[in-house]
Amino acid sequence: MMTIKYVSYTLLFMELMAYTNGFSQFDLTKTKCVEDNNETLTCNFIPKTLPVGVTTVHLNLSLMGNMYLSKSTFIDYSWKKVKLLEINADLQTREGHLILKDYCFNGLGELKELKLHVNCSFDMNPNTFISVKDVRVLDFSRSVRFTLKDLIPALNGSDKLPELNKLISSKCDSPLSIDDQLMEVLQSKKIYYLDVSSTDIKTVNITAVFKRLAFLQVLDASYSNINFFISTYLEQGDMKRIKFVDLSFVNLPKKVFHLPPGRLVIENTNTSFSKLSNKEDVKLFLTPEIVNMSGIISHFSSIWIKSVNFTLDVNPSTFTKELIMRQNNLRWLDVNVICENFKFSSFRRMDLSENGMQFLHPNFLSCFPNLQTLDLSSNELVKMSRGSLGLFETLFSGLRNLKNINMSKNSLNKLPMKIFENNRNIEIIDLSGNILDQVHITLTELSRLSVLNLYGNNIHVLDQMSIYNLNSISHGNATDIGKNIVILKANPISCSECKELSFLVWLTSTNLVDLGSQQLICYNEKDEAEIITQETVKKVKLICQRKVTIIATSVLAGCISLIIIISLLIFYHRRKHRKRLQNRANVINMLRQGDGNYEFAVFLAFSNEDEDFVNTHILHQLNENLQLMTGVDRELVCTGDRHFRPGFYVQNETCRRLATASVLIVVATENFCQSVYCRGELEQAFMQWKPIILMFIEQVEQELMPPTMREVYQRNVRIVWTFENGEYKMKTTWENVCKSVLDLMK
Repeated sequence: MMTIKYVSYTLLFMELMAYTNGFSQFDLTKTKCVEDNNETLTCNFIPKTLPVGVTTVHLNLSLMGNMYLSKSTFIDYSWKKVKLLEINADLQTREGHLILKDYCFNGLGELKELKLHVNCSFDMNPNTFISVKDVRVLDFSRSVRFTLKDLIPALNGSDKLPELNKLISSKCDSPLSIDDQLMEVLQSKKIYYLDVSSTDIKTVNITAVFKRLAFLQVLDASYSNINFFISTYLEQGDMKRIKFVDLSFVNLPKKVFHLPPGRLVIENTNTSFSKLSNKEDVKLFLTPEIVNMSGIISHFSSIWIKSVNFTLDVNPSTFTKELIMRQNNLRWLDVNVICENFKFSSFRRMDLSENGMQFLHPNFLSCFPNLQTLDLSSNELVKMSRGSLGLFETLFSGLRNLKNINMSKNSLNKLPMKIFENNRNIEIIDLSGNILDQVHITLTELSRLSVLNLYGNNIHVLDQMSIYNLNSISHGNATDIGKNIVILKANPISCSECKELSFLVWLTSTNLVDLGSQQLICYNEKDEAEIITQETVKKVKLICQRKVTIIATSVLAGCISLIIIISLLIFYHRRKHRKRLQNRANVINMLRQGDGNYEFAVFLAFSNEDEDFVNTHILHQLNENLQLMTGVDRELVCTGDRHFRPGFYVQNETCRRLATASVLIVVATENFCQSVYCRGELEQAFMQWKPIILMFIEQVEQELMPPTMREVYQRNVRIVWTFENGEYKMKTTWENVCKSVLDLMK
């Protein structure tokens, strides 16, 4: 009995010492407090008194059952100066409640933030918060059994937390109902920030939220699961004050938005803004200043929009300045937006990163004329640069106010020279994480450029054109240019050969690159990494001197080698000619067998409007010349009218017959460009990687051509017909055409 009393007195004495010594840290089995910076106190129990100067208190409590907070809990005068109180309560038993009695926060007269993170049930009395009138932040995040409904009685009344402006109820396991009853209680407060992220929301009354919360500016519902929407009589005026709506990675109701797994392909469609059935919802959606809709499309689904014309025929009346659409699998956006009269003028920032995007039509971006920041990072735009180089070069031509462009991590190995020609206000260009080896882009007119980020590319040595382009940034006035405009860190720069000397001299002398802060490294003759300094330049100069000596002693051997090389070139060209003849013989042999894509040599695609010309001047002549050159006496030219099976789906027949032919010849006319079926044949051949030959029987403006035809037109030699002396003449010969067909066949 004496021992027990001694221990009890010892514990009491140590607790008293903790109070009187400013709560210095000490190890104690049940209770301890840690003080930080004389203003913050962290305890695993509720102390009766606090050290002088403490304004922030964190309580990490382990509950063995019910816990009561009453009006005597924080009664000591030392609690009056506390401005932030955080209670983290972890229930150690199966059952238990945190019971907040009336006036339980009495004594916290200057409290501004109250955070309750509890994994047990809440019981709040109607007068729980009536004594703390200055609280602005009420945070119930991570309170697994808390629901907003429990909060209604404790907040119902103008005398209960009248200054409350930030309410957080994120990561709560219990389903929430954001209904009119809750909004009616909150409308007497000055709520500008409402966080219901990472929760299961049974019902949300959108109308009540935006109409009743007159001070609301931020609504965060990210990562939540929303089961049901209520939205009636909502107008743009109700949402103009909203600064930020975060619906990223939210699971929306199927009635609102549902996309099944797989590819959603939308193609060959013409529509306008006025024809949209939900255009009023679109206006509401694009009213808040910032809208985050990242990750609303499942990673099991993807969107492919091809050859779609969209006319902005009425004023969209948008007020959104920033739209964030990351991780939505927007793979192909071939949307030709026609916006001559109306534009999306409010937008300043747009984030389309991490979508795996392979194509983006320049006319889509040009309808956002005031865009200043564009993030296209972590996509696959390398495919657009390879397949649609002309469109890729004009991708940003309509964004004359663009200041910041991010194209990092797109696997780009080169860029069109004039890609930034019209972006004279640009300040930051981020090309990091690609595989660029040179800087062959025009930078002369970019007088405001402050950062060109080439971090983590594939630059070994920059050639003279790249150095010239980079030097053009300063416009000859080095004093106006700060260092680190060009970021070259994490590139495999080489310093092992004489040919790198001019680049290294430039690198160590230019004011565009700060060697000290970037700590650039290069790989020397021994393939060892070393930091680039003036000593590096000296070492490479020695390599050059050795090279001169080696060259002088190698002239004779070079002459002999030249003779050998010339002989090898002659042999190579002869061998190449024999190989071409052998390939042609193999192709002819495969045509004779007629298997697979060798059943026909050519698939002839043309518009029915041009059928008379094709039958008169092309079809029979092409077929006869192919037969004559190959010795095959069956039909070698396939056409839809003669070889499609009646009654079958046109697209399937196109795929089937294209698979039996080796080369596509397109009779290019305006009729062909305007035909959906003809464009479909061209797209299918392009997707099957078929060689394509364009045959023009009339002049066709490039603006009328579909993107694929325009790319082939700009890249490949085409066949041209002319009308002379009352008859049509082909500028080449049928023999040349047939040889080209056979050489294109693999």
